Amino acid sequence: IVTNTREWLKNHFACVLISASLIACMLISISLIFYYHLTCNNTAHAEAVLMDNGGSGWEIQWTTAMSRDMYAHHNAQGVALLPDNRSFVLSGSNVLHKTNLTFASELLLDRAIPAQFAAENFEHIGDISAAVYAGEALVFAAIENEPNTQAKILTYTASNLTFRDACSIPQRHASFAAVDAAGNTGNAGNTTVYSSEYRDVTEIKRYAYPGCAELEPLRLRRDNKETMLTKVQGASVAGRTLFLTTDAVAFNRGNIFAVNMDTGDIELAMTLQIDGAAEMEGIEVFESNGCMFMVITLKLCSTPYAVQLMNPRETRETNKTMNTTNTTAEPV
Repeated sequence: IVTNTREWLKNHFACVLISASLIACMLISISLIFYYHLTCNNTAHAEAVLMDNGGSGWEIQWTTAMSRDMYAHHNAQGVALLPDNRSFVLSGSNVLHKTNLTFASELLLDRAIPAQFAAENFEHIGDISAAVYAGEALVFAAIENEPNTQAKILTYTASNLTFRDACSIPQRHASFAAVDAAGNTGNAGNTTVYSSEYRDVTEIKRYAYPGCAELEPLRLRRDNKETMLTKVQGASVAGRTLFLTTDAVAFNRGNIFAVNMDTGDIELAMTLQIDGAAEMEGIEVFESNGCMFMVITLKLCSTPYAVQLMNPRETRETNKTMNTTNTTAEPV
């Protein structure tokens, strides 16, 4: 029996590790919000700086300066900055939570999935986004059902989180709803919503809002070849770049990819190395008053923990540790 058990563990080690990590994530209900101040008028304020390299994407530069804030919160999976730049909205599995810029509560919407969809077993909200449509600030949320056979895009009025409308999309999973209010490729001048499956992602779906008419997808490419991502968790549109987060909870890291929205070319922008188990979740990258910021959410699966934001291009820099070590996390 012992020999058989050892052999089974040897053959299924990765599955056991992943399952154990997921169970730990379910038992711990605290999420971490990392708020990185990236660059201000071309002056670096963080180790990782996103610099626009002439419209063809984003280039990661590293400096010795650092500015980062961290917050603890219950069920912070997705994150969106509202268009007035005065509030965030966080999403949980069935929660929308409007906060101020330091993530203090302003308005909590429990049971955010409307009853008619909850009755159809829709039970999970992914990463969210916010944009102005027809003069009104809206929050866009992707929801999926159990057992992952249907998905929808929902919108809420940003000021009071009132449900506004919904449309079905041809996906099994809906990891995120990322909004391009300018309506880039294939939907010029109109609002475009980006979303994707969770596993084996070779393309990002694009939908015209309102109505969710399907547009030409953005096919992912790397080194002039089609490529595939797995465990896609969140996304954010910044200029002509779509930032994607992927998760590898069992291997203590999360990746941030930058996708050129014109070509689909993808590159690994950053890696979040985690000493302690945490699940990579949503992302928001935005500009405000000439400054660039990035917000990342992690679901905490163990304590203590420490986090390093690492540059995959320059291995000599990867041992730089941002001041993120903590042994306790109290929700706000």
